[in-house]
Amino acid sequence: MFETTSTIIARLARAHESGVSEATIQSDVRQLILSSNLNLIDDNVEEVNLESPTGDGTRRRIDIEVATTVIEVKRDLHAGKVLVDAEAQLAGYVHRRVRETGTRFYGILTDGRHWRLYIPEVGDHRGIVLVGDELVISSAADETKLLDWLGAILSRVEGIYPTPERIEQVLGASSPSYKADHATLLALFESAVEDPEVQLKRELWDKLLRTAFGEDFDGDIQLFVDHTLLVLTAEIIAHAVIGYDVSRSGSLTADQLAQGTLFTQAEINGVVEADFFDWPLEVDGGHEFITTLANRLARFDWKHVDHDVLKHVYESIVTPETRQNLGEYYTPDWLAEHMLDELGYDPLENRVLDASCGSGTFIFHAVRDYLEAADEAGIDNREAINGVVSHVFGMDIHPVAVALARVTYLLAIGTERLQKPRDGFSVPVYIGDSVQWEQSKNLFAAADTVTIPTSGSSILSADEALISEDPLRIPVSLMRDTQRFDEIINSIAAAVVSFESSDQRSRHDNLSKLEGTFAKDLNKSLQANFPELSKDELETMTQTGTRMFGLELMGRDRIWAYYVRNLIRPVWLSMPDNRVDILVGNPPWLRYNKMNAWMQKKFLDHSRDHNLIIGRLGASGRDLATLFVARACELYLRSGGRFSFVMPHSALTRKSSAGFRTGNWALHVGEDRPHEYAQFDEVWDLQNVSTGFPITSGVIVGRTSPDKANKMPMKAKAFSGRLNPPSQPWDKARDSITTKNVRLEQVTSDDLPKSPYARRFRQGAILVPRRLMWAVEQEAGPLGVAAGKVMLRSRVARLDKAPWKSLAPISAAVGAEYVFDGVLGEHLMPYDSLPTERVVLPIRDDSLIPRDDAFRDPNIEPWWRTAEAHWDANKKPGTEETLAEHVDFLGQLSAQLGSSGGYLVLYPKSGNNIAASWIRNSARTMIDHQAYWMQTDSLLEARYLTGILNSQTLVERVRPFQAVGLFGARHFDKYVFSVPFDLFDHENDDHAQLVDLVSRAEEVASLTDVSGGKTFQAKRKLIRKALQKDGIAEKIEAVVNRILPELTLDDDVED
Repeated sequence: MFETTSTIIARLARAHESGVSEATIQSDVRQLILSSNLNLIDDNVEEVNLESPTGDGTRRRIDIEVATTVIEVKRDLHAGKVLVDAEAQLAGYVHRRVRETGTRFYGILTDGRHWRLYIPEVGDHRGIVLVGDELVISSAADETKLLDWLGAILSRVEGIYPTPERIEQVLGASSPSYKADHATLLALFESAVEDPEVQLKRELWDKLLRTAFGEDFDGDIQLFVDHTLLVLTAEIIAHAVIGYDVSRSGSLTADQLAQGTLFTQAEINGVVEADFFDWPLEVDGGHEFITTLANRLARFDWKHVDHDVLKHVYESIVTPETRQNLGEYYTPDWLAEHMLDELGYDPLENRVLDASCGSGTFIFHAVRDYLEAADEAGIDNREAINGVVSHVFGMDIHPVAVALARVTYLLAIGTERLQKPRDGFSVPVYIGDSVQWEQSKNLFAAADTVTIPTSGSSILSADEALISEDPLRIPVSLMRDTQRFDEIINSIAAAVVSFESSDQRSRHDNLSKLEGTFAKDLNKSLQANFPELSKDELETMTQTGTRMFGLELMGRDRIWAYYVRNLIRPVWLSMPDNRVDILVGNPPWLRYNKMNAWMQKKFLDHSRDHNLIIGRLGASGRDLATLFVARACELYLRSGGRFSFVMPHSALTRKSSAGFRTGNWALHVGEDRPHEYAQFDEVWDLQNVSTGFPITSGVIVGRTSPDKANKMPMKAKAFSGRLNPPSQPWDKARDSITTKNVRLEQVTSDDLPKSPYARRFRQGAILVPRRLMWAVEQEAGPLGVAAGKVMLRSRVARLDKAPWKSLAPISAAVGAEYVFDGVLGEHLMPYDSLPTERVVLPIRDDSLIPRDDAFRDPNIEPWWRTAEAHWDANKKPGTEETLAEHVDFLGQLSAQLGSSGGYLVLYPKSGNNIAASWIRNSARTMIDHQAYWMQTDSLLEARYLTGILNSQTLVERVRPFQAVGLFGARHFDKYVFSVPFDLFDHENDDHAQLVDLVSRAEEVASLTDVSGGKTFQAKRKLIRKALQKDGIAEKIEAVVNRILPELTLDDDVED
């Protein structure tokens, strides 16, 4: 009788409870694998072997063997010592198969309900390592979860088309195969901690990213291993997309795959090359890892994919958190293509750079534009390829993105062109810090030389490096011809390797003499191969080559050629003669409060230097995107060159970007032209069209000018349309998109009229992380607690954020004097409020007490010591403040202390509508930062304010001042006072009438049953419906409309 997979899974989920035998569980597991369409080769039953002999001369047998996976089945993994014994048994099976086949094997332990994936330890160890968390299934409802888990490990089908879904399933960061690969690579790296070449590559990788992200950059081993795995994946795909067979049957070696020797032989440089991430070639087991990874990737049919698939690869294996930290949001094809089209540039004449190229969307379309124009002009293939690599450039700080962008560049050229007559070429996509945060510090030791330190904590920390070790020096004159420069550097690198491996090494015991002999040989070689070198160029490059040779003798050279080529690219592109005609792209979107402390300081310094900060504004609204655009124009765009960038929508409208919108960027473009400016031509508003971005966006188009700045126009072209998927070609998307001209409401000044209440309201205290302070009362147990104390446990909520949500809740008896009534924004209802919650704070006698005092007080010490310890262990790097200091940021908690009596008027920081209310003021009440508050002694004034704040009339008039998110305008903050309504005047008839109406609204709200609302939003909605049904809402709106003044913003929109 045929059984469905869900039936089998349901039986497996309860197997250990029903007392079935191991043999029965084995049979069910085998049947599940065969029945579940896991794409085993030819669906051959013999591929899933039961009781497979171990082949070691004993009678032991492997329960189930599937290709390169060994499965051991037990009745109950968590009974007694079963798990420990089973792991030892599985380790023996896995390592025997590895020794027999030379192939990486996985191991799985299961009792039907619990599933655990293992990999073998590396080196001489014979243990196994658990990969990821144990998978637990409880019923047939977990069918998809289990089959996806097994499929990522066991599937061996070939020719899979790499859809985003299949890439995520097989390669994604959450897949078991990815976790196994990561664990194996981590073990390989840890086995090579004494290898100087491996450690150098990690050190230089760390230096590159530390230069871009500052001294606070956490270049830990986990991240380096992550990047290694991702780049190796990209490099293997690079071979596959142009037609190489990367499976075991294709005979490509690990060296060829990781170092790109086949590309070098084909005279295609800069695609796959010796880099930071080929270190597994230096480690025992590394070759095997690379070929096994390639064999798994070979299951996909990469030969006929669209370039967009590389974006899906990147997004599936780089976590959203990592992409958010880098500010990376990838551009849909239709938008990149349309932006280039609308620039109206000449591809054959204009040079194009995307200085934040990501996986290469803009690059792909710019390359295609050039080659299509070349075909139309009758240019032959050789000249067309030579032309495109000197006209379209890309750069990014993320090594993984660059690896994929280089493959994208090749896809844009196409295999057909590669196979026609052509010259050798280098793909001009580089790893580099486009912003050049510290360019002016030490990179140029002299006007005619670029200096590259070989020690120090970052690339540019040359102060001590120049003293302790000789740097590498590159004549600026050689950088004008990048093709020739690459040839010179590659020639030196080859000479170093050749000489070091020759018998010359054995003839010299004296290191100085050995370096002297090498220098003479290198000098002759450079003269012979590059006769055009001047005397000074020859001498400098001989010295640099000799320094590289010295590093080789120390086991620290092989990477320097790659490192040098990439490091100087931003410098080369910023030279006046090399600047491009067109800058295009999607810069990193990184809010100021997401930057580390080092970057925040650099950001502020550069922003002030470029007139990007004006007025009195909060730092959190600033974004790296604005500085990136200004710096890119300053460094890489010729005078009069054009730019087109995708930007966060806030850059188009918010006060924090007002300086950027003036165009008065004070670009320092050289001594001959001290300053240039931006002239904005056009703005696109994309908030109502599908882009795939997590926030709303727009596009800016403009040019640089030595004459004057032209501010950003308020008239914009608004795009509307729903696209599924968001990333599709323009010729397909255009039928679903409409455009019209709209007016952008730009907030540009701190000096706009404001209500006098703006100064009287304050934001509440930063009572987060909530897991450390907010609490619920719990049973004290049979022994109870001492008098005056309350037994509390941390409040656990669905929306708690990482890393705090993973912490165990704090549980302690706390003195009642330290337990306060906390008000969150979600507690506020229209004209009413929900009950307060408990919050633990070190406040005594209306003052925050120091940490040490809290630790000495037994009434709070058990709770607060644990909270401070969690804070210290999990706060952002570079944060020095204690938890109590964090809570009182800008005195937002202290301002609430020592006040009692009267009333507190409250409204939430954000929402689709405002829900304002008043409560009686108490010294025990503490307001969280998600709400704003004001104290008043007048109940009439409190009602006047809640009537205005709850009105839809105010919301509509405030909306132009609000930032726009994917779900509309949400943040109110103090924008509500940008509508300058007057102080309460009891003699004003409208004010008095509003107070009377609000009294009735309070009565309606208090009588409304909100228990049926599952969320606070639903509860608010129930009250609003009741107010409308009563008719009081309409009356209040009429009065508020008379009280609030009409707004008149700057109206200089051009027709």
